[in-house]
Amino acid sequence: SAPNILKAPGTSVSAASKATVKYKYKGKTKTFKGVSRKVLYNSKTVSLKKTPIIVMSGYHMAPYKETFVKGSLKAKKAYTSKTRTLILTANGHTVKLKAESKTAYVDGKKKKLPIAPKMITYCSSKLTRFMVPLKETASFLGLTYTWNKKTGTIQLKHYTEPSNANNNASSAASTENTSGTEEVDSNTSSIEMPDANEEEIAAFHYTMSL
Repeated sequence: SAPNILKAPGTSVSAASKATVKYKYKGKTKTFKGVSRKVLYNSKTVSLKKTPIIVMSGYHMAPYKETFVKGSLKAKKAYTSKTRTLILTANGHTVKLKAESKTAYVDGKKKKLPIAPKMITYCSSKLTRFMVPLKETASFLGLTYTWNKKTGTIQLKHYTEPSNANNNASSAASTENTSGTEEVDSNTSSIEMPDANEEEIAAFHYTMSL
């Protein structure tokens, strides 16, 4: 059979590239190896070069700031470092998330998460980020989520698309299929991860009552 290579100029329909991301979580250095994830919001690329998507326990985890505040919805945020609690507001929805808690509050209603948000520090960029389960957080904020394993692309779009009556496709395509990825401990350390000072400072600029 012919090799699976596209020669046409300007095309980037090749298979997804592989990624290796090292990060620190709870004092341990871990490594995510797998398909490099690309996030699109309404077909525009969300910049995640310094803070890439990682897979933890089979779920896509994304830095909330780059993904939902800067890259897509321009969500408003309030982060409290003392309790490690994050509140995101966008699209008429308010989502409250807490690090290491599988309980979320969406518009005041209690929701169960499949994986708790986590604080990690990327080894290469030295950036500490509050990571949220991407699929669920996007849904809470009124977005659809579609994962294409072949291209390594995650599409985030608004629910309401009047010109498109085919909404049933998104539910089938959004099934998280992250097999082939792994998470391994590369070394153990007793050093505690520093608090995200950048996040703490930002919380003073935007406060909101529940």
